[in-house]
Amino acid sequence: MLIKSTSIKRSRLWFICTGLTAISAIQVQAAEATKTQIELVSHKKAAAIIVYNNDSPVYSLTANKLASYIRSQTDVGLQTVTDVDFKPKAKVATILLDGATDKSLLKKYGLTATVKSSRHDAYSIQTLWHNSMAFIVLAGNSPDAVKFAAYRLMEELDIQKGNASVKPLDIQAEPFFKNRLVSMGNIWRTAIEIERKYNIEAWPVDRIVKSVDMYDSFGFNGFEVLDRFNEGYLMPCYGITREQWRNKVWAIADRAHLNGQKVYLRAWGNAVMDIPEGFKAEGPTSNVPRIFKTFCPDLPEDRKRWEEEIRDYYVPNYASHIDNFIGHWADAGGCRDPKSQATIDDCLRLHMELQSAFRKVNPDIQTSFSFWHMDANNWRQYKDHHSVSASPILSKDVIMTQATRSHTIPYSEKLTSDFIADGHPAATWTWIRGDAESFHNDASLLIRVHSLGKYFSGLPASAQALDWHNVERCQHGMANVVNYYVAGKLMWDPKADVDKLLKDFAVKMFGQKNAPTIVEAYNTMEKVRVSDNMDKKPAPKNPSEVAQLCHNALRKLNNMKIEAGYRPRLGLVITPQQIRRDLIDALTVIEEYALCYSRELPELDNAIKEKNKDAEDKLINSLKNKISNWGSSIAGLFEARAMEQQLQKRGYQIGA
Repeated sequence: MLIKSTSIKRSRLWFICTGLTAISAIQVQAAEATKTQIELVSHKKAAAIIVYNNDSPVYSLTANKLASYIRSQTDVGLQTVTDVDFKPKAKVATILLDGATDKSLLKKYGLTATVKSSRHDAYSIQTLWHNSMAFIVLAGNSPDAVKFAAYRLMEELDIQKGNASVKPLDIQAEPFFKNRLVSMGNIWRTAIEIERKYNIEAWPVDRIVKSVDMYDSFGFNGFEVLDRFNEGYLMPCYGITREQWRNKVWAIADRAHLNGQKVYLRAWGNAVMDIPEGFKAEGPTSNVPRIFKTFCPDLPEDRKRWEEEIRDYYVPNYASHIDNFIGHWADAGGCRDPKSQATIDDCLRLHMELQSAFRKVNPDIQTSFSFWHMDANNWRQYKDHHSVSASPILSKDVIMTQATRSHTIPYSEKLTSDFIADGHPAATWTWIRGDAESFHNDASLLIRVHSLGKYFSGLPASAQALDWHNVERCQHGMANVVNYYVAGKLMWDPKADVDKLLKDFAVKMFGQKNAPTIVEAYNTMEKVRVSDNMDKKPAPKNPSEVAQLCHNALRKLNNMKIEAGYRPRLGLVITPQQIRRDLIDALTVIEEYALCYSRELPELDNAIKEKNKDAEDKLINSLKNKISNWGSSIAGLFEARAMEQQLQKRGYQIGA
């Protein structure tokens, strides 16, 4: 459903403040939004108070989030009190938080609020006041909904020179998707130093927890973590043990649950990662090879390893910390051993065995069966999705999860309908929608805001029936955070104007003056770096035009100034300065890459044709240096790989 905001029209409401002798039967009048601005912080003094009840810890958390946000922008914190301690003051605005079914807090003060949707996270923001007493009502269908209303209020605030105010609001909002997940993917088979910088596995706990809050503020109410690595793989890649990673997952879960978010654990249902015996990393530029080992349940040795490394590890370590287990059973699962006779039915029995084991610890846990790569025929006797969804082996509460992939696997309304007709809840797990992993889809800064807009706006209304929908992130702590700001908004309103969302992000992170430069840089990035089907390593269609676009954007970025002490409006794990640096680094590589196509490669072809060895060697050395420079950071891994392939086509073998 769409998020609607309109001016408040003149109305009258009698405000009865029970138990307050100083105020009785006060007439509350609404004013036109164009004429009145409600002050929350004025002249370095608080001009508002936040009131909540103690029915849920989410209320106090939300009140503190709102007060802390205002303090971060103005250096003035608002007082937060329970309704028991609330004493109205003249000329002090009151922000009321109420997500109770009966709106008991509002009723206590003679106020009413309407939430026009039955969605759990639906909310309204309404403003009423009498003379100098203003009431900003954040109402919702749950405490979680009120939290999202508070995030919306933060974005609506007008912050000027240490003052905070807000125009009168009349907003109704409901999410299109019931559960909105951001998936913590990863990049791998790149240099160890890159993997540790851009994968959360290697991050300190406080930074990981801050990222949980960031996605919460974007509108996601689900956090998808993963565990598919053995000890031998985790240590060389990220410098941590499996126990240390488990502890980080616990920290994620604790923070997410405090926020009112759900936690989903994604794992290969019958596969683990091995590395070659005796492998030892040789410094930060080496990369760690990976070997998939899939377990066939009818082979005794495989069955033993499955029990030890999957069932008996996931259940005691995660069952009490997660809300949903997502099993990937075909990637990198399946059963490929020719000695095995296991079928898709054996796969379903494994899923149910895991679900049963999880529920012995946590009876409320849900599970999801992922169809990602299920059509690769990794399980014998799999014919189509009905082999799973219509099977009597699975209990009907298992969520059937169709897979989508940017441009190559579209969303299927029929699959959702068939899953529901077969008696199961339906969900969607997507990949390469907001990001890309490495190797075949080399890690690079990818901007996909318009691609995301096209996908979500094209979903049918029936997709609202999905139990959950995710969007993955593989490269963390980069300027591609804009993809997830936009995706979070689109999961609430798939028809939202993506260009407006991009501008909103730029304004909130860089201010009105710098926003056009950032918008141009992001739009240029999305236009000139091919972000889909990257394994084909396409050349730029018009290299001269690409180079000029990059040049123009870079000139403005290099001249842009971020004032000392500037305070961004969004709480990210990356600063405006870092975002600017990422954009400059990537656009510089793309410009050089495009110039190679328009100049050096044609010159190389001509030198080869004319057998001019000196010119050929000079050009090869130049291109070799560029490949080395590009491939040494995440700014140009894609271009390094692509240029390497161009030289391979010409008979040269040069590692990126």
